[in-house]
Amino acid sequence: MKGNFRRLGAVGVAAVGVLVLSACAGGNGGGGTGTDDPNGGSELPDSVNLEGQTVVSLFTSMNNDYYSSWNAGAERAVAAFNGDYVALTNEGDPATQLAQFEQQVEAGVKIMFITAPDPANVPAMAQLAQENEVCLTNTWEQPNWTSPFDTGEYYVGYLTPPSEQAAYEVATALFEEIG
Repeated sequence: MKGNFRRLGAVGVAAVGVLVLSACAGGNGGGGTGTDDPNGGSELPDSVNLEGQTVVSLFTSMNNDYYSSWNAGAERAVAAFNGDYVALTNEGDPATQLAQFEQQVEAGVKIMFITAPDPANVPAMAQLAQENEVCLTNTWEQPNWTSPFDTGEYYVGYLTPPSEQAAYEVATALFEEIG
């Protein structure tokens, strides 16, 4: 039960992130034909059809259930929206993450979401995203007293999980385990 909830949550976070990002960098907004959805046979609206664009996620690590579940959900969501997905890890090294972000921008990637091991890099990545028209969604870490609005229109989202619900679920699982 707990594993299913985590998977569902990871898929939901990834889907929301991809929807936000695809709205920023997606199709022309018209009512075009889209492409067939391999999972249901229905057509995707142009507004969410990634048309083969690459979506990159930068993770701290894949050595825990949270990030590995999020990765699986993101991979499914991007595939459902006709995109290509790349996941990179930095093993908690902020310099590595910044270098990975810069390399992906230089490679022409226009959609990225990140989990920053150190919030100090977020403004630099957001500015680079703004300058290169890269849609960026950030989760978990943000420097105090800053927001996506400080950078511009390409830093499209900052997401945190619902803390109250997470605390309740952790406490419930703990008490169930204790007995």
